[in-house]
Amino acid sequence: MSNRIYCIKYSLYVLLCILGIAGCTKEDSNSLSRYEGVYQLDSMYWTGQIIDINGDGIGERDLLHEFSGYPGFVKEWISGKVELFDNSTLSFHSVVPIYVTSEPKVQPDIKYYEIDIKAKWRNDWGSPDFDTETFEPLISDINKGVRRAVLHNINDSSYELHVDCSIFTQELSPIQGTIIFYFKK
Repeated sequence: MSNRIYCIKYSLYVLLCILGIAGCTKEDSNSLSRYEGVYQLDSMYWTGQIIDINGDGIGERDLLHEFSGYPGFVKEWISGKVELFDNSTLSFHSVVPIYVTSEPKVQPDIKYYEIDIKAKWRNDWGSPDFDTETFEPLISDINKGVRRAVLHNINDSSYELHVDCSIFTQELSPIQGTIIFYFKK
């Protein structure tokens, strides 16, 4: 009899442990809602060859500094909006600047590009996390400099957007690299 009671107690203990662990890792639509909101640009960095966009003679990777004061640059336009798409998916809508020159003799300008990416919460992996899409533009948009974009380091107060692109210099020679945008609530 005591062996049977021991088996029942042990089974209940194992069941409670499993439920406790499952409760800690599961994200549902209520907890995903904490990711929703408007995110502002915190910083942006270039991973390619160092370039001098603002013409001050000093090339930097800090594009926020390079773009500041440049014609067409408005930091407030660079933003992200995260919305609940369905019970397990978030939609990330980001507006980012891409530097483009149409003709060598025309004053360069900064153009903006909209990127939409979905991220699905996956709690069935060994380590629960988001599985994100890769944004790949239409063929016609590749001419605007954007090749692809991917989300990284998503949490409920910030995320990173890595945009593989070409930045066009005043001489119209494209420089390949990635702009990393850091967004915060």
